Amino acid sequence: MGLGFIRIVSTPAVLQKMIGEDDAISAGDWMEVRLTPDLSHPGPWAWTLQLLDNRFVGDALTRSPTRAKLISIIRLSQASQPRDPQSLGAAIPSTRIIGRELKRRYSLANIHSPISPGAANSRLRLWSRAWGASQVLVLDVGQASFNVISPSIPSFPTLYFDVGAPIWLHIHSIPSSFSPPQDSGGFVILSHWDSDHYAYGRQNPEFHEKTWFAPAQTSVGPNAYNFALYLYRRNRLRLVGKGFSTRPRRGARIIRCSGNSINGSGLSLHLRTLGREILLTGDADYNEIPGMGGIELSGLLVPHHGGKLAPFSVVPKAQANAARAVVSCGLPNRYGHPDVNTLRAHLDAGWNVSVTAGFGSSPRGPRKL
Repeated sequence: MGLGFIRIVSTPAVLQKMIGEDDAISAGDWMEVRLTPDLSHPGPWAWTLQLLDNRFVGDALTRSPTRAKLISIIRLSQASQPRDPQSLGAAIPSTRIIGRELKRRYSLANIHSPISPGAANSRLRLWSRAWGASQVLVLDVGQASFNVISPSIPSFPTLYFDVGAPIWLHIHSIPSSFSPPQDSGGFVILSHWDSDHYAYGRQNPEFHEKTWFAPAQTSVGPNAYNFALYLYRRNRLRLVGKGFSTRPRRGARIIRCSGNSINGSGLSLHLRTLGREILLTGDADYNEIPGMGGIELSGLLVPHHGGKLAPFSVVPKAQANAARAVVSCGLPNRYGHPDVNTLRAHLDAGWNVSVTAGFGSSPRGPRKL
């Protein structure tokens, strides 16, 4: 639990040579990484951050990532596991057994059985029946995602879609005065288990008292797994499995996305209120959000912080000239968000696009949907 992030600065060719295999490293692989504090070692540079008090911290004195050198990197298992099944007995490499055990250990299926999207929406039905949103706000949290749906009835709880904070590489992008609206109850709908979508909620205990609806994804790391287990033990976690969500007359609808990646297999949120249709996407591409065909949207959270869209993903048409699309990102960032072609595709589809980080002559700040 101590190690939060390792950043290795090298080239694919050098790392591939150290691994000694033909298959490239891909997301979802389990790797064994050995580091040394001896900075004269000839290996690639590495920086580490540890998890302390639900925050990622580096060197105790400098508060910056701890420097090290990479000694070795060994693959324990692959996300797709093309080598399985293998012959039995001593011929099986022990590293493969370790990798399979890690994948089983950090599967959210170990925590509790998921509920269906329909069951999750039933839990929100009382909130939805009397619901009329006074405001849907995309907060400026830097290179992360944090969205607040305020009810028109003051006594009703606030609904949050993602409660993230930037990872270390982009921590400079969060406003120093960031302070989200709070109430004593409320719900958190987590789009997926990437830390830039849940880190603020993990770091601040007041969010531990809220009920969380999150996707029952299996390919998560130990940090996400341990936080999910913590919420479950407090009876605050509802894992949402696969299934179809019926379209509501009004209110909120959780949609389980149909993709295979951690970005594309999470949750999206569809809101209907006051004649408006609003879609909060998380990091899922449009083609991975089922049940939205034929729905004319007037509010849209652009997927994946405005990153590149998949070639076969079609931007939904805007309902009217006043339709608003918002990109949640921080500038500068190492991912190139927002992508110019993605912005252009939304403009071509009739959307008025704004960026929380500010863009052109527009200042940074929260944006209304």
